[in-house]
Amino acid sequence: MPKATVKVGDYLVMESDITVPYNWTTGPATGAFLTALRDDKTIMAAKCSSCGKKVCPPVAFCAECYKQISEYVPVKDTGVVETWTVVNKEFEWQPEKPPFALAAIRLDGADTNLIHMVRADKIKTGMRVKAVWKEERVGYITDISHFEPES
Repeated sequence: MPKATVKVGDYLVMESDITVPYNWTTGPATGAFLTALRDDKTIMAAKCSSCGKKVCPPVAFCAECYKQISEYVPVKDTGVVETWTVVNKEFEWQPEKPPFALAAIRLDGADTNLIHMVRADKIKTGMRVKAVWKEERVGYITDISHFEPES
């Protein structure tokens, strides 16, 4: 249903929302990552065969040496908060209502950070965290419900 119509020069411009359903392929790197989350409660990283860097979430090409990556290795579901921010503004795609913390987490065994939600009374840089998995997983990053302080 159109929201508004305005005249622009000789034409009318109609403002409206449209929904276009579509399917898209995740590709090998993201596909390996999401499949392992869903099927095995495992977090995968891409491992560069040239420089050995482990990138999580996985990518198709190494940012260090520009080589194509086709090897995927598991990393731990524990790690360290490298930096963080508190989200106070609400958007429709968020996993929960603000406020909540988003953190850059260096997972044990990875050389890059994974961005995810952390639930903690007090979050701080250097804090050790562990993934909390959803019982029913669908192959999406939110199969990890959140991270919480490691006990």
